Formats: sequence, C-alpha cells, structure tokens
Amino acid sequence: MLAGRANYLLQKRGQNGLDEVVLVEAGPGDTVVIPPDYGHVTINAGEEPLVMANLVESGFASLYGDFRNLNGAAYYGLLSGGEVDFRPNPRYGRVPKLGRWEPLRRSGPIYRMGREKPEAFRFLLDPRVEANLD
Repeated sequence: MLAGRANYLLQKRGQNGLDEVVLVEAGPGDTVVIPPDYGHVTINAGEEPLVMANLVESGFASLYGDFRNLNGAAYYGLLSGGEVDFRPNPRYGRVPKLGRWEPLRRSGPIYRMGREKPEAFRFLLDPRVEANLD
C-alpha cells in the first residue's frame, strides 16, 4: 500500500459454501497477499485517496463469481460512528465468523525489491513458497 488505509475482505469457497472470510487492515508500507483460491474486495477505509499497487502472476484470474452473483462480499463494511462495522451479507445465508490476518511489513519500496531481490516474489508463481518481503 502506498497511501491511505484499506480493508481487504478475502473469502474462500469450499464444496459446501464459504470456508473462510478474513479481514486484513492495511496502511502505507503494508503488503497484503491474496492466497490462491481466495476472492477479495478492497475497501477504502479512510477519508483520503487510497493508492496501491498490485503484483500478479501472468496466469492470474480473479474469483469474483460470488461477489457478482450475491451483490458483494460475504460481509458489508458499514460506517458507524467513525468505525467500520462488518455485517453479514444476507444473500449468502450462513457465513463463517469474520477472521483477521495481519498484513506483511516490507523494508523498502516494492519496485526496488523487485530489481534487487526478485527471488522474494517467487510466491506469486508458486503458492507453496511463503511470502517474505523483508
């Protein structure tokens, strides 16, 4: 993330519905990794513009079927008293409890890392490799 604050809602579908829904709250300097088989939605969580960059593998395909068919993510983020309150989207029926993940912290500009340490981005090509952007 370059500027602003964002809430990322990630969700993973299994054979019997949603298996997992998680929230990642991120700010400037944070990195959010969307694992394989997760769909996601990005929400600007602040008053200022949200500026971010995305790195994707060339064979990447978005998983937005549920978002399109069920009018959004499994949870809606509603602003209440200056805080975001997450409420289940009733079109999904039963949804898993909203979990939380921490964003990754990186030690420098992502473009410099790509030039000086390209092996750090192997996780984009091989999901078995853990993301480590330190």
